[in-house]
Amino acid sequence: MNMIHTLAIQFCGCSQAPHHDIRLLCTGWFPVSGERPQTAFAFNVLSHFHELILQSKTTAHDFYQTLVRQTDNAGLSKTFHGYKEFTRTVHEWQNLMCLKRGGRAHDPASIEATTPGSLAVECPACPHPGQNLPDSWDKVGIASKFLYALYLSLDTNFKLALKSRNLKDVPLTNGWLYFCKEQPFQEYVSQAGEQ
Repeated sequence: MNMIHTLAIQFCGCSQAPHHDIRLLCTGWFPVSGERPQTAFAFNVLSHFHELILQSKTTAHDFYQTLVRQTDNAGLSKTFHGYKEFTRTVHEWQNLMCLKRGGRAHDPASIEATTPGSLAVECPACPHPGQNLPDSWDKVGIASKFLYALYLSLDTNFKLALKSRNLKDVPLTNGWLYFCKEQPFQEYVSQAGEQ
């Protein structure tokens, strides 16, 4: 997990053998592409990075540069620079972990049957009647109503710096998490006009 390795892999040519990407997945390597994988990242690297971004808020660039430095700190050898491949793979890995956490992995209807918002994790601190509120929560006096109030806030950044550089950010969970589907949103915005 601590370095970038260049390996020559010879896949079995048997007619019964699974596809190359499936064999890599069974080995614990996540291939960057499905057709003819040339690059793969170990599951433990992807899991380790995921834990780091949750706990220490490190960036993908810093994490990848750490792998590059651990491979060749002096910069004397030709090291594979797959930062773009790493970020794309992390994006796919996080999507798969989200689907797994949401119980969509073995659904007979496949992941296509995922309903909007069904992968979102409910806030445990927010009041949910029937879950974390007492039965008589709505009958309390005016002095105690604040205990069961839902407080919402909004923090926005309208600069959209990535959008201005024409980067294509493909949503893998379009409408399944906290944001609505892109097409209905764009239709609503076009109908609403300038305000």
